[in-house]
Amino acid sequence: MDERVVYALLPAFSDAKVRRTVYQQDTDLSDQQAIRDIRELVARGWLVPTARPEPAPTPQAPS
Repeated sequence: MDERVVYALLPAFSDAKVRRTVYQQDTDLSDQQAIRDIRELVARGWLVPTARPEPAPTPQAPS
């Protein structure tokens, strides 16, 4: 693994969520490389995936 993955692991050590967009910006990576890095960290068991939050319901117009 490249040493840049430290940027993905640091938030996890402080109980914060690892966000691909933040990791990508911190390391100046492409979308695809950031995704590959995070997937590899998950495959190695260094990160644990969590479910994405469900989107908020869209308000319905009164009938």
